[in-house]
Amino acid sequence: MTSATPAPARAVAAASYPVPENEPARLRAVETYVRARAFVRADLIRGTAFLLKVPVAMIALVEEDRVRVLSRHGGDVRSVPRGVAFSSHTILSDRVMVIPDTHADPRFSNNPLTRREPPVRFYAGAPLITRDGYAIAALCVMDWSPRGFSEESATALAGMALRVMNELDLCLTGRATR
Repeated sequence: MTSATPAPARAVAAASYPVPENEPARLRAVETYVRARAFVRADLIRGTAFLLKVPVAMIALVEEDRVRVLSRHGGDVRSVPRGVAFSSHTILSDRVMVIPDTHADPRFSNNPLTRREPPVRFYAGAPLITRDGYAIAALCVMDWSPRGFSEESATALAGMALRVMNELDLCLTGRATR
């Protein structure tokens, strides 16, 4: 999968977030799904929130300089600058990323999303990875309180991420139904 490497000097000045080493190709993959107007049924997102007992679940598409919410259950965010988004970090690995308490994590303790009302205090995200190996988005769950996240919950989130990615792929082939 992708790994975090220092971005080229020009990009570092413009970005305050980690950038995957395959960023140009990854962004082309993102654009493919945007052009296809890929969507995911809302029941998958609601089901993820219900399964993991969290108030917020969403698909966060990581674009060049922002993260756009494609589908959500709970919460009110539709997009955020990429430097603010937890998902910018989630796409750097093929594993579920868990932040039990955002205030205790130095990467996010001063993040505007952890300081607003209500603050995001818990985050878990699974990367949505294309068949070509590009992490284009994250299936995320959040809570307003810190919490633990079991290995079983991480496995469930990863499984739901595979299902969501299958839905997005069906959109590309024109076989998805609303």
